Amino acid sequence: MRVLVAYDDAFIRELVSVLVQGSGLDAVEAADGLEAVAQFEKQPFRIALVDMIMPNCDGIETIMAIRRRWPNTRIIAMSAGSRFLSRKDALDWAVGLGADMAIEKPFDPVSFSCVMDEQLALAPPRLMA
Repeated sequence: MRVLVAYDDAFIRELVSVLVQGSGLDAVEAADGLEAVAQFEKQPFRIALVDMIMPNCDGIETIMAIRRRWPNTRIIAMSAGSRFLSRKDALDWAVGLGADMAIEKPFDPVSFSCVMDEQLALAPPRLMA
């Protein structure tokens, strides 16, 4: 199964992709929300990991766009907060606006693997484009 990893920092995006692959899944990367939606238009994903703070199209906009067009996709929001918004507030907003789950950064590989297993079990067997 392919999982979208939307994260603006290339190093962190690659680390998250490695964790996804460690869960036995294929990671497809996007550097921002616009690229994430473009990847969905090519072929929908059953799971998307979305960073909350990205340029061009932030996590909230990305989550709302995915939820609107691909309502069955499992969306996991990721955040460490920002100068203007606490981590908890950012993640609460994400869930309130369509994410299925929110995880705080940094996260350890074991808990990340548990999250991926849980979301994989809840992901739809197939998505329509």
